[in-house]
Amino acid sequence: TFEVPLVTSEGEWIRHEFRGSLIKDGSGDQLGVAGIARDITDQRQREQTLEQYRTLVENVGDPMYVLNADGTIQMVNDGMVDHLGYEHSEIVGTHPDKFIPPDDVERVTDVLADLLDSPARTWETVEIRTVDADGNQTITETKVAPLVNADGEFDGSVGVMRDISERKQRARELGRYETIVEAVCDHVYALDENGVFTFINEAIEPMTGYTPDELVGEHIGVIMTDEDVDRGDQLIQDLLADPDTDSGTMELDVVTKRGETIPSENNLALLPSEDGFVGTAGVIRDIHERKAREERLSEFASVVSHDL
Repeated sequence: TFEVPLVTSEGEWIRHEFRGSLIKDGSGDQLGVAGIARDITDQRQREQTLEQYRTLVENVGDPMYVLNADGTIQMVNDGMVDHLGYEHSEIVGTHPDKFIPPDDVERVTDVLADLLDSPARTWETVEIRTVDADGNQTITETKVAPLVNADGEFDGSVGVMRDISERKQRARELGRYETIVEAVCDHVYALDENGVFTFINEAIEPMTGYTPDELVGEHIGVIMTDEDVDRGDQLIQDLLADPDTDSGTMELDVVTKRGETIPSENNLALLPSEDGFVGTAGVIRDIHERKAREERLSEFASVVSHDL
């Protein structure tokens, strides 16, 4: 058996496999060769595609695995070996509950059963934990899919994992920060690069009469005078021009929904970004009582100075 390209009358090259046998007469003398030629273009293309997929699976960073129908691990890529910290031979042939808590294995099994009952759904994403060779637990987001044979029967499953431990930690931290921000009495906000509210906490409503939903998407000029907006823009420009400073303070009059003004202090900072200016965050504090005390003190000092 050998492979050679066969050329058509139009000059097209087609990959063929030739299988030949000697033909002999009754005396054992050679008469010639009989053979069969078979077009293997599709086969070679499938083999090339399979090799490309194999290379992709082996070299992609995310852990990947294939399970047999009985649930044992048939194949894992290098990403899975690195993720679990075991040798390749210590993983293949074992059951997933060696590396995944049993309740998570059971949850994935239920997801696969649901997918088999819903042919329109191919993949499903589920969060599971993995335990590496050192006993460290990692939270992963895993896309799982069942495999079926030619008869449509369950033949195993495949999965692709992604470590989301840091993302989950950031989400927990974000939740804590959101709780703190909502709990403080001061008015905490964030603006985009155009001065439009992207966030403001609930404390703003008792002061201005505006709810957070009414302000998000609106320019900060809704609750500031034009003069204060200009001074705020100038403060931002000054901060952008000074590489050693990213925060500053200014006094302003907050304009309420009823058109009243409240003396306030705005402590603002540039939002961190590697892509240039993306906006600001700040805390607005009502200082009308402080301003009133300052005015009374100034009047008292003026009277004393006059008497002296």
